[in-house]
Amino acid sequence: MIGAGRARTERARRVRAPRRVLAAGLLPAALALAAVSCGAAGGGRADAATAPKAAPKAAPGDASEPRFVRGRVVTPGGRAFAVEVVQDPESRERGLQNRASLPRDQGMVFVFPAPARHRFWMYECLIPLDIIWMDAGKTVVYIGENLPICSKEPCPDYGSDHDTLYVLELGAGVAKEAGIKPGTHLTILFDHPPNPR
Repeated sequence: MIGAGRARTERARRVRAPRRVLAAGLLPAALALAAVSCGAAGGGRADAATAPKAAPKAAPGDASEPRFVRGRVVTPGGRAFAVEVVQDPESRERGLQNRASLPRDQGMVFVFPAPARHRFWMYECLIPLDIIWMDAGKTVVYIGENLPICSKEPCPDYGSDHDTLYVLELGAGVAKEAGIKPGTHLTILFDHPPNPR
């Protein structure tokens, strides 16, 4: 599902799936314009076609081995969501794509290395979502409610006009059920401290 940071360009419109890998060496300004898909972060739809494949997994115990992080998001009213935490370009690009369902008490949190105007799209998402953008203090600044799936391009981009550091994806309608709205402060509890890149 998810995604974060994308810019629309003529080149991006010509590239076909998958399109959410962040190209190495992008400047922070480019990150601010980049868009994400269904929860994943990317440097633009065009970058995925030419980006290198993910490096092979490190051996167990290797200090460079990525750690899969889980956590919980808790609302002021006490509603809690078990979340997957995505913090690297490949995971942010993939997000919740191609998942057939999302339980109402679960979601995905995207953690970015720096605040920016992270954009998302619903390309290859199989279920509609609520996407919630938060600032560095974890205060909700924007919500895209009941965003529809998009099976073929062109797909619209969604995002806040303010810089955000975290993005939460939940099933469609769950944000309203949980009382989440702009100005709501959410608590994010990580199993392990995130180390976004």
